[in-house]
Amino acid sequence: MAVKSFPVSILIAEECAEAGVRINTALSPYAASDTNLGRLLVAMSTIVNDLHRALTLSRKKPLTQEILEKDAARGRIYGNLVKFIRGEQSHHLPEKAQAASLLYGILKQHGLGIHHGSYAVESTRLRGLFVDFDLSPQKEAVVTLGIEEAISELKKAEEEFSAVHRQLIDTKADIEEIPTISEITDPLRVYLRTLLCYLSGLELADPATWADAVNEINEITTELTAQARSRKTRRKNDEEEEPPPEEKPPVENPQ
Repeated sequence: MAVKSFPVSILIAEECAEAGVRINTALSPYAASDTNLGRLLVAMSTIVNDLHRALTLSRKKPLTQEILEKDAARGRIYGNLVKFIRGEQSHHLPEKAQAASLLYGILKQHGLGIHHGSYAVESTRLRGLFVDFDLSPQKEAVVTLGIEEAISELKKAEEEFSAVHRQLIDTKADIEEIPTISEITDPLRVYLRTLLCYLSGLELADPATWADAVNEINEITTELTAQARSRKTRRKNDEEEEPPPEEKPPVENPQ
């Protein structure tokens, strides 16, 4: 049985940590059979421990969980925008391909990976990106690709992040001590992908030795994928069911 695809990009930090622990536990008995597998497990275990410490510390700080969520939200939107524009460079319509190439060049100037940087650097670069996207001919290229709504969502996400960030500063929270969870979670995702890819190669080369390990890992990743998708569905449903704000009656002018 082949190693199943595991969409680690949809996992939040806590789910990534759980995946790391469970996969490490499942594969540790097999480490003696392959030196490289053992090295991967040791390296991933170190990152998982760092992530657990960072998550524990973050929960002890006021507003930290909220800022982590806001930072993750703007990072997801930005990452998806980069992927879309990159793909549109190969569009069969010349005007769309040209528009995408123009905007992708602007993205590269500001940094394709700015959503992996520190809080302040990401905010500064995003604001600079918004300015450039509002200028001609980038503004027309945005319309050509039909990504006005995506950019509006990114601007809103940045504004929401900045509002929480300002609250932390106003309450004199020590920003430097707040762990950037994404700086730990992103490398862990890379290790998870690498580990599963390596396991797939081992199973192809020697099915008899690695079939049981693959079955165990497939059970774990199937469960975690369902868990993550269920969380996303619940969150979406909660947002859709949120009642609209009450309309306040007009205030009469005093005579």
